[in-house]
Amino acid sequence: MDAHRETTCAPAQNLRLDLILFLSFFKIASITVGGGYAILAAARAEFVERRHWLTEDDFSEMMTVIITVPGLLAINSAIYLGWKLHRARGAFAAAFGALLPSVTVIMLIAAGLSSISDFLRSPWVQGAFKGIICGIIGMIGLTVVKMGKNNLKSLFDWAMVLVCVLGIAAFHWNPAFLIAGAIGAGILKVALGSRKKEVQK
Repeated sequence: MDAHRETTCAPAQNLRLDLILFLSFFKIASITVGGGYAILAAARAEFVERRHWLTEDDFSEMMTVIITVPGLLAINSAIYLGWKLHRARGAFAAAFGALLPSVTVIMLIAAGLSSISDFLRSPWVQGAFKGIICGIIGMIGLTVVKMGKNNLKSLFDWAMVLVCVLGIAAFHWNPAFLIAGAIGAGILKVALGSRKKEVQK
């Protein structure tokens, strides 16, 4: 569903969509710790599964774009989704919602660092963080599994995943080189496939 096409007629609907984008990313950024991938898992649950504003293909396309461009994944995803759903206003609302919790918390920590440091060292807080991290790992894992079901459909796809996993885990290759290699391999695969179809015709 492309919410942009459905909400360009009424100012009230436009304002409501901007507010939903802001509140959704504010909520996601407020309760999600663990970096950009954790936020992506939460964003997928919110916009693909709950609101049905995006399809699995839309989300996979977003992942491809935001991972290969510079910037923080959380902000990139907010801008991308906001723009896709409501262009510039949506991008601003979503990005502001994603940024506000982090800025607020960092300012509070900077203002009272000593007392907050003691609080963070509390066994109760450390235990809560441990539980949160375990939950986030589960969310990220589920997102990976669902994205894999929708995108890994050929031997080439699985081979690329295996090469990237081994490249990082076993050989400690630079992820940027792996992404560049994957892009080149994908282009070559499509080019060879197109040439094969032309020959068959």
